[in-house]
Amino acid sequence: MNLRDVPRTRFASGASLGTLLILLDLRPETVEDCCGTNALGTAIERCLACPTHATCSRWMADTARRADAWRSFCPNATVLALARPGTPRRK
Repeated sequence: MNLRDVPRTRFASGASLGTLLILLDLRPETVEDCCGTNALGTAIERCLACPTHATCSRWMADTARRADAWRSFCPNATVLALARPGTPRRK
């Protein structure tokens, strides 16, 4: 992905995969360990091109947010859910 392809409004939204990882108590290494070496890079690209970044930004800013609401709008929900503690790991 070329950064020139990322909409300018996306950079100003405040939503980011890094912030989501923190909110979900995940480390980037955990995503790679659980989902494969390319999973984190793909997740970053999905996040940068995300059509729901405004929803994500509002969710992150809402201190009364429903903890699992990210699953309904995040294009990385499957990968992040697999990396969360307590999820069965692939072999």
